[in-house]
Amino acid sequence: MYNLEQINEELKKNLSRERYIHCLNVANQAVELAGLYKADEESAFVAGVLHDIAKEMPYSKQLEILQNENYDPSTFTPKSNKIYHGWVGSVYAKNILNIQDQDILNAIRYHTTGRANMSLLERIVFASDCISLDRKYDGIEYFREACKVNLDIVIIDKLSNAMHKYIEKQKIIVQDTYEAYNYLVDYNNKKLERRYAK
Repeated sequence: MYNLEQINEELKKNLSRERYIHCLNVANQAVELAGLYKADEESAFVAGVLHDIAKEMPYSKQLEILQNENYDPSTFTPKSNKIYHGWVGSVYAKNILNIQDQDILNAIRYHTTGRANMSLLERIVFASDCISLDRKYDGIEYFREACKVNLDIVIIDKLSNAMHKYIEKQKIIVQDTYEAYNYLVDYNNKKLERRYAK
């Protein structure tokens, strides 16, 4: 269904070897989680492998890709690259690689910021990016096991840490991020309440 050879060529063209390997690791992790949660494994692979396609693109190229899209240039600055590469990547995947599945495009777009009411595929790719084979940080083994039970555990932790860093540096927290955090915390609290109310 998807031209994996073309996808691979675009990845190699746009990414360093280290980032390329990271994308493959995220794709493989996403396939594993998709199997566990009964999601579409091919979609998980494609979204996972493309999630960082724009991560290392020059700012000028990112702007060029977005020029025909509905975006606010005043908020798109070089300092925003860590957040906006997901948005740029989703546009690139659609326009250059002809990926038309909106769920895949959203999984690429929101894999860093999150958003309220993410789909299962979006949550799988977000979580896979956090726990992929190349990641090394204190507690990662806990989160790898936790993802087998509840993807939201690692997503909430990642969003919490990101917002904490933004607050420490007095930077603006993008709306998608705090809305994603509030939604997931509220959703999981209500799920616990229902469980214990039985």
